[in-house]
Amino acid sequence: MDISTLVQDERDEFVAFLASLAPEQWEVTSLCTEWTVKQLALHYLSLGETGPGGLVRALVASGFSLDGAVNRLVAAREQRSTGELVQQLRTLPTRSGLYRLFKPAGLLLETFTHHQDARRPLGAAARDVPPERLTLVAETAVTSDGATGAKKRARGLRFEATDIDWSHGDGPVVQGPAEAIVLTVTGRAAALEDLSGQGTQMLASRL
Repeated sequence: MDISTLVQDERDEFVAFLASLAPEQWEVTSLCTEWTVKQLALHYLSLGETGPGGLVRALVASGFSLDGAVNRLVAAREQRSTGELVQQLRTLPTRSGLYRLFKPAGLLLETFTHHQDARRPLGAAARDVPPERLTLVAETAVTSDGATGAKKRARGLRFEATDIDWSHGDGPVVQGPAEAIVLTVTGRAAALEDLSGQGTQMLASRL
């Protein structure tokens, strides 16, 4: 199975989860703590709807603050209903807007982490992710040079997943479910409590 299929499967599951939410669940704070679940989903949609030129305009309007530009893209879409949001995500091409600039494995990681950003605060973190997809997500997380800083956090540590046949690196060991490893190395402190091992304290200090 190629990576584009893995990305589409992960996105389909993300959208299906969003479609199942009650109105009040959309207003729960996501793991991206400055955003609700709805704002998180709008962020994910906005990157697929915005091309490089749109990002430049948002950067200029935000004083060249990347965080400010991203928040501006979200704010421009906040009047959309959750029903509209779900429908637009369903029809959004996988490689559209700024997502065309992502490597396929990086887009899979982006989709997976935001999916879990929405699920965890709603008590729905556990789900059946195919090992092939989860292995690629974990490997990408600890080797990626992306904006999350995950590769730097992972440096000098050994990661051992307890739910799939995957490990990476050398050094003090960090053990736990692959999902918790991925979320922690990408900066989500909420998943740290699911990890154990001598390297956990070092990883915590890098958050």
